[in-house]
Amino acid sequence: MCAQRRTQKPTGLSYGTSGEARLVKVDANRARIEFANGTIVNLNVVQGDIFAEDKKATLPEYVPFKSMKDGGFLNVRVSMEKGDTRVLFINPLSGTYTVKFIGFAANPPEGFIPTWTEKQGDGGNTYRECNPFVELVAKGERWQGCKVRGKIYDYFGKDEEDGNATIYEAKRGTGWKNCEDFSNCIGFEYWNTPFTENMLPEMQRIALENNNEFQIVFSNGYISTWLPPIPDDNFVDEVDEAFPPADGSDAEKLLEE
Repeated sequence: MCAQRRTQKPTGLSYGTSGEARLVKVDANRARIEFANGTIVNLNVVQGDIFAEDKKATLPEYVPFKSMKDGGFLNVRVSMEKGDTRVLFINPLSGTYTVKFIGFAANPPEGFIPTWTEKQGDGGNTYRECNPFVELVAKGERWQGCKVRGKIYDYFGKDEEDGNATIYEAKRGTGWKNCEDFSNCIGFEYWNTPFTENMLPEMQRIALENNNEFQIVFSNGYISTWLPPIPDDNFVDEVDEAFPPADGSDAEKLLEE
């Protein structure tokens, strides 16, 4: 049985032109957005919180616009608000960045419960997806504070032996691997979690509790790779007695070296 469909987009937002683009700084107060499809949007720049109630901001505050030179540009992916007068989302086109998970909605309403969105693919096959949002957090990076929407697909299933969740490896594509990598990034141990048709609420609870930092890789402005954090383990601090050093030295001496 499929979970009830629910939108993952921030409440009350309507989208306009979106896609790959160049953000060109005309001067301190004006920008030009040149979309790859030929659309050009002239923007009067007021940087601030796009989701503030007064809606005065036209460009998110995290965009490094002030540090750009007149005539300089950034290669970005942009989502405009309907009417193309404000930028709702904008992020780098490429690169590797440190992030934290913020939820399965960018601006969730009170009581929001994330669920999978069911879609129909080629050949009439149905699949489920969701949009995890992350925020770039590394201090000093030009895009610090940037919120980015990713995408993962539902490859969870039930392990018949213990009733916990498992991830099914698909013969084609990398969707299952992204699902696994994202779970590892946020510290979600699905193999220790009872399976349900909608794993997202538990994933979100665990992710926000862990508050992990991890990395993402952008390709064409989309998150192409989730990079789990490297465990902060010290190198071996003892030698297994069952496997003495091959060179005949004792364990103490090996550790000193």
